[in-house]
Amino acid sequence: MESVDMFLEPVRVFLTQVGAFLPRLALALVVLVAGWLLAKGAKFTVVRGLRAINFNVLTERAGMDEFLRQGGIRSDTTDIFGQLVYWLVVFAVLVIAFNSLGLTYITDLLGQVVLFVPKVIVALVGRHGAGKSHLARLMGTCGWDVRLKQVYLEQLHRASGDKGNLITWYRGHYKDKGPRKVMTELLSTGLTESTPRPVVIDSLHNLEEWRALKERYESAVLVSVVAPRAVRGTRNSEADVELDIARIGYWHEGSPGSCLMAEVEWTFQGTVPDAAHVSNVYMFSQWLSTATP
Repeated sequence: MESVDMFLEPVRVFLTQVGAFLPRLALALVVLVAGWLLAKGAKFTVVRGLRAINFNVLTERAGMDEFLRQGGIRSDTTDIFGQLVYWLVVFAVLVIAFNSLGLTYITDLLGQVVLFVPKVIVALVGRHGAGKSHLARLMGTCGWDVRLKQVYLEQLHRASGDKGNLITWYRGHYKDKGPRKVMTELLSTGLTESTPRPVVIDSLHNLEEWRALKERYESAVLVSVVAPRAVRGTRNSEADVELDIARIGYWHEGSPGSCLMAEVEWTFQGTVPDAAHVSNVYMFSQWLSTATP
């Protein structure tokens, strides 16, 4: 009899585990079905809503849909937004379902997959009023780690012990040390310190600054932000116009015949609506995922 009990004990344990697992499996299946329906409904709502406000007309006029067609993508920007919402909901549902089953290692794997943008350093360049700061903030809402260069310049200023004005100090510092040396100092303050997210530096003005950054991070990408002169004129003061003239000179410092703008690999239009900016950031991220080693 004792030998029979020893034989049946593993069976009882197995049946107990199955009995405990089946309710969780049923709950996970309900979550998956409900989540799939929710994802379909969210996609339908987003696409219908965007078309109702003629967002597709805007993206067509902006050339975004033509850009997608040239890349072999049949869906327009509106459909891509709908698909993005659909997969975000599906992802959230999968996390909930696998967690309910106790399969946390799978949710960890999903978390790694969703971060499809590689660890990369991106620097923005452009004229005054082009929209670099606004684009950087929007990239922050899209999951990028935004680094404001002025914050790190302020750290250098405090460390120097100078009691004067920041702008006066850093102009003199750039003149004395040179842009390459100053960028090296900024990098030492944590401008690009380790982070699991891709980093965007909100402004870069000098060819030598870029070379110093590129020496440290070979995969760094330079991105320009452009805007028509008439638009920049409404955003700038007379002092900004003078600074802009000097900035164009900085682009060419370092090597005769060279130009910072020749290093640009991607360009954003600084006057488009935020929704178009977000779509452009998404396409840029997709490009980075294939272009960055």
